[in-house]
Order: sequence, then structure tokens, then C-alpha cells
Amino acid sequence: MVRIVFQIAKADFLERVRRHSYLVTLLATLFLGYQVVIGNIGMFLGDYRGVYNSAWVGVMMAMTSTLFVTLVGFYVVKNCIERDRTTGVGEILAATPMTRSQYLFGKWLSNFALLATILIVLAGCGIVVQLWRGDEAHIDLAAILLPFVFLSVPAMAALAAWAVFFETVPGLRGGFGNVAWFFLWGVLLAVPVQTKQPWADMAGIAAVEKTLMDEAQRRFPDYKGGFSIGGRAGDAGTPTTFVWEGIHWTPGLVAPRAGLFGIAALLVGIGSLFFNRFDPAGRFSRRPRRTGIRTPGSAEYAAPGVVGSGAGAGAGERAEGAEIARLLVAATTASAPRPQADHQLTPLPDAVRRAVSGKRFPCPGLVAAEVRLMLRGQRKLWYAGALGLFIAGLAAPLEAARGIVLPLCWLWPVLVWSPLGAREAARGTSQLVFSAPRALGRQLPAAWCAGLLLAIATGGGVAVRLLLAGDVPALGAWLAGALFLPSLALALGTWSGTGKVFEGILPALWYIGPMNHVAAFDYCGAGRAAIEAGMPLAYAAGAVALLVAAWLGRRRQMRRS
Repeated sequence: MVRIVFQIAKADFLERVRRHSYLVTLLATLFLGYQVVIGNIGMFLGDYRGVYNSAWVGVMMAMTSTLFVTLVGFYVVKNCIERDRTTGVGEILAATPMTRSQYLFGKWLSNFALLATILIVLAGCGIVVQLWRGDEAHIDLAAILLPFVFLSVPAMAALAAWAVFFETVPGLRGGFGNVAWFFLWGVLLAVPVQTKQPWADMAGIAAVEKTLMDEAQRRFPDYKGGFSIGGRAGDAGTPTTFVWEGIHWTPGLVAPRAGLFGIAALLVGIGSLFFNRFDPAGRFSRRPRRTGIRTPGSAEYAAPGVVGSGAGAGAGERAEGAEIARLLVAATTASAPRPQADHQLTPLPDAVRRAVSGKRFPCPGLVAAEVRLMLRGQRKLWYAGALGLFIAGLAAPLEAARGIVLPLCWLWPVLVWSPLGAREAARGTSQLVFSAPRALGRQLPAAWCAGLLLAIATGGGVAVRLLLAGDVPALGAWLAGALFLPSLALALGTWSGTGKVFEGILPALWYIGPMNHVAAFDYCGAGRAAIEAGMPLAYAAGAVALLVAAWLGRRRQMRRS
């Protein structure tokens, strides 16, 4: 069993690291490390922080990796089973004696190995941070690496298992699971800190927070509490530094971290109960099982192995099986009729040709078709939710409508926007769509217009309130958000070929910007600070830049198809 699991993990890992997406992941990891180097991301205890020695840098980089990589890394590794399903490799694997558990544990190990490479890059960035800051020149590799071993590695093991679990459970495989992970990630980080339960602390925040806060209270009598990882407000002043010798790794701290490997194994085991082994009928289907082949003249099914010397098969059954085999061979080896050389295509009428190849845009029919494609398959519950948010935008107080209802209105259609730009690659229709006349100048703008109409429809209730109140700046911020969101979805879809990236980025932007009123990420003007800082103009310009990026991405796709 161990050999099979290792071979699955090895083959999957080597296939993934050869992709361009893995290079993009490493570049994003280096960008995260660069943000720590220049000081945009740090670890603070209120108005205090440790000097950048190996102990402080090691814990800071480990905590940065567990916080950010556990969010973004989920979307990086949550595709290993789906890739086997879409490429047809899964059907080949399903025909082997390999069990479901062996397959899933191999995929878990592959996810874990991929995430481990990200940790290696961040650990290297930790050495650069210490040398760059120059607080202490002596490099203690043990002090830098041990926090990664005890904090980040168990977190990556749990994250790899969560990705496998989401890919096996029906309802969590697609876009809903991508959005649900963002909220589950927040719960997994916050609940252990509030309840002081170290065994459930995936990121290890509770252990680090308690150790550092106890140290600060011992050193500084005026310490009022507080622990943060990330940016620091510009008017907060220069923090007071102190020398910290690192965490003393006792069995009481290490044991809960090791327990995350058991939780990972449990998640993979539960996922194997739902895994359908690439059977389109589902894991728990009750459909009748066919054991042979029905022919037009037969009333029964021929049992497998009836051709040849199957044990217990009678002479009549063997004769019938031989006849079936002969018919199948004859059908597959028969030569196809030769095409006639004198066939001619009927030319399109002039009116149809003008409608297809005309230069006018927007084309209402094409935009309407894109709207139908976006809304296809949406249930009545989705429409009811959108209508309820629209009415709430009309009825709620003005500040609540702008600050709370509008962000919810534009989070609701995240799964409808996400296929923009990626639908052709996902459905295998790129060659058909890209070969149409003026596909670049007509189909891509039509898809964007459909996304814009959806933004106007879902957030229209708030727009009406702002218009009636005469709040022109807030209305301008609303318009900038309506332009920005479909542009972001279209650009990410055309360049990534999947809607998963948008499904991961939009909830993060929604949480940081509109819901927490961080002006730089407030794309819809939910807070007055964003409007006063001129962010609506920035996001309107960003929408234009994203449209240009989408156009370049689509042109690249068309040249390669």
C-alpha cells in the first residue's frame, strides 16, 4: 500500500510542478516574502515587537505562511482529483486494483509536497529578512526552521487533507466549495483562539499568541495586550523593540501540532466514503448493474467472460458470446463510406451573413445569449436571495444599504461571475467560439456586458436609494464597483482558464475591504474613507486595465487554439 501511495503522489507532484501555474505560485510566494522584507507585513504586540533575530524572524515567517498559505494554498492544490476526472485519467485508474483510500492518500501526499515547497521558499525568505533588517547578523538555522517544523508543516498537512475532502464530497467540489472554504478558514482560525483549544488550532496562533503576550506582560508593565500579524497603521508610531529568545518547544506545545496529522488522516478517510471512484452515477447510486452487452436480437445480457472458456458457461452461451464478438469486430472494422467529392455547401442568405459578420456592437442578441449562459442552471433559491437583497437595498437605511447590503448583493453572484472568460476552456468549446467571425471584438465584450448587467440588477436597489438621496459620490463608487467586478472576473478567467481564482479572491476582497472598511480594498465605497481617498477612481481605472488584460489574454488563447 505504501508503495502505491508514494507512486501516485510522485507522479502527481511531478506533473504539477511542470505547469506554468506552479511557477506563478512560486512568484506569488516570493512576493509575499518580499512584503515581509520591506516591512509591509510584520508581527506586533501592540506597540512592541521583537528585534529581527533568528527566533523572531522564524516565528514571524512561520505564522505568515500558516495564515496566508492556508487561505490561498487551498485554491492552488484543490484540483488534483478534478484534473483526473476531466482528462479521463481517473477512468483508467478506476480500472486498476487500487483502492479509494490508496488513491486519496496519494493525492493528499502530493498536495502536502506541493505546499512544502512553498514553505521552503518562505524559510529562505526568512534568512533574507534577517540579513536585510540587520538587527542581528548571526543566523541560527534551528531557530528559523523549528517554527516551520512545528507550526507550518502540520498546518499544511491539514490543509492538504481539507482540499482532498472538499474534492470528494458532493456539493463542495465546485464553486460553492471554493467560497465556503474562505468562511471555514476564518472559523478554523478564530474559534481555537477564542475557546483556547490548542488541539483544533490549525495555524498555531493560540500557542504563539499566549507565549508572546506572556513575554510582553513580563517585560513591559504598561503593555495593554494586542497581537497582530500583517500591516500596521501609518500613524501608530515606531514600535518599541525587545530581544526575544524564541519559543521553548515543550511536549505540551508539540503534541497538539502532531495531532493535526491525525485529523488530516481522518479527513481523507471520511472523504474516501464519499469518493465515487470516477463513476458518473455516484458513489451511492442504486441503478441496476449491467453485467454484459445487449444485442438487438437477444433477450438477455451476456455475462462477462462468456467468450472463451468461462467456468460454468454452457455451449449455447459460448456460441451466443462468440456471435456477439463477431458482430462487434465486424462493426468496428467495417470501412466507412467514402465522402462524395461533389458535395457543395449552401451559402447563407445575405441577411444572415450580415447579422453574423456585422461590425456593430453591442449586439443585443449576443449579450442576451451570454446572460442566458450565465444564469443557466441557477435554482429558484438563488433568484429568491437576489430579489431579497434587492428589496433590502431599497428598504434599509441609507448607510446600512451602502455599507452592508451592497457588499452582500455583489457577493451573492460570485459563482455566476466566476465562469466569465473561462467557460470556453472549461467546456471545451474554445475552438468553436474562437473560430466565429470577429470573436475577439464581439464575444468578449458581450460576456463583459452580461456581467455588468448582472451587477446592475443585483445592486440596483442600493443604486436607486443613492439616486433618490442625491449622494453623488457614493453613486460614483457604486458605478466603479459595478464596472470593476465583471472586469476582474473576465481577466482572471481568460488568463487562468478557471473560475476558481475569482472565487477565492472576491470573498477575500469582500472581507478585507467593504466589510472591514479598509479603504484600499473597498471596491464599492462601503465606507466613507474609501470615497474620500479617491478609491472609486482607482477602481474605475482598474476596471479598464483589467479589460485590456482580458483582451490580451483572449487574443493569446485564440492564437494558441
